[in-house]
Amino acid sequence: MEKALTGLMSWIDARLPLTRAWDTHMGEYYAPKNFNLWYFFGVFSLLVLVNQLLTGIWLTMSYTPSAEEAFASVEYIMRDVDYGWLLRYMHSTGASAFFIVVYLHMMRALLYGSYKKPRELIWIFGMLIFIVLMAETAGPKVIDNTRFYTRLAQRVVHVLSAQTYSGRLYEVDLRLRPDGDSGLVATTLPSLRRYQRQSAWVWEHQALVRSRVVAGDAVLKTSLEALRKEVLAMPRAQSELASAVSEMREKMRAEHRSSSNSLDYFDLKRDPGGIVDIEFVVQYLVLAYANQHAALTQWSDVIRLLEVIEEAGLVTAGDATALSQAYLAYRSETHALALQGHPAQTDMGRFEAHCEQVKQITEALLPGLQAG
Repeated sequence: MEKALTGLMSWIDARLPLTRAWDTHMGEYYAPKNFNLWYFFGVFSLLVLVNQLLTGIWLTMSYTPSAEEAFASVEYIMRDVDYGWLLRYMHSTGASAFFIVVYLHMMRALLYGSYKKPRELIWIFGMLIFIVLMAETAGPKVIDNTRFYTRLAQRVVHVLSAQTYSGRLYEVDLRLRPDGDSGLVATTLPSLRRYQRQSAWVWEHQALVRSRVVAGDAVLKTSLEALRKEVLAMPRAQSELASAVSEMREKMRAEHRSSSNSLDYFDLKRDPGGIVDIEFVVQYLVLAYANQHAALTQWSDVIRLLEVIEEAGLVTAGDATALSQAYLAYRSETHALALQGHPAQTDMGRFEAHCEQVKQITEALLPGLQAG
C-alpha cells in the first residue's frame, strides 16, 4: 500500500510538483536566525484573507445587489440569518484588519529584506502590493446607504450627547433601537413597519406612544407619523397588554431597588407613585383603546394625552386632573434638580400627597401596576 501511494505521488509530482512546492515554501522553508514578532504578520494576512473570503461568500448568499433591496437584505442578514450579525461584523472588521496586517507584513520585508536572491523582486512585489492598496483607498469613494446613514446617526448622537461646559443637550441611548445592540442604527420605512408589526415588544410600542418627529424631510415626517398611528391603533388583547405593561414596570422597579442605596428619598421618576407610573398607565390606555379612539394617536406628551383620555371617557375628570398636576409637579422639580446637577430625588414628605394619589389612581386604571 505504501509503495502504491509513493508511486502515485511520484506520478503526480512528475506532472504537478506539489511535494517540491510544499517542501520549498512550507515544510523545509528556511527560518531566519532573527525570527521575531514581525514575521507573524504574513500568517495573519493569510488568516484574515481566508476570513474575508469565507464570510464574504456566506453573506453573499443572503445579499441582494440592487439599489432597492440592498438595505433590506442587510437588515435581513442582521436579524433573520443565524449568526448573520456576527458574520457581518467579522467581514467589516476583517476588511480593516487586512490592511493593517498587510502593511505590517511589508514593513517586515523593508526592515529585514529577503534571505536569498533575487532580493529586489521581493521588494518590488511588496511595493506593488502597497501601491495597489493605496490606490484602492485614494480619491473619492462611494459608500452604501447603510454605512452613510449609520455614520450620520452616530455623528448626530455624538453632537447631542457630548459633554460641554453647559452640560449635555440630550441623553441619547442607541441600545433602545430595534434589536438592541445587534440592530442596525439606520433602517428603511418598510423594515421598520415590518419590525413594529411583527417583532416589537410591548415596551417598544409603549416607547412609540412618546415618539415624535423633531426634524427632517416633510414627506418622511408624514410617513413616520402615519406608521406610528397605524401601529398604535393595532387591536390588542387588553388582558395580555395589561400583564405585559405591569411585568415591565415590576422589572424596572426591581432593578431600581437593586441599584438604589437611598431609602430616605423619593425618586421622582422611578419610585412607586412617580413619573414612570403615570407614563405607564397613559401608555397602556393609548395602546388598549387607540383602535377605538383615533384621537389617542394624535399626541405624544402625557398632559395632552390625559386630556384626550378624559374626553374619551376612559378616566374621570378628577383622576385626569390629579395625574396631570402630579406629573407637572414632578417634572418641574426634576428640571430644577437637573439644572443644579442633582439626581431626581427629593424628601419623602414633599410629594407624599401626589404620590399616594398617583398610586391609587394608576392601580385602579391598571390593576397589578403597583403589585410590586
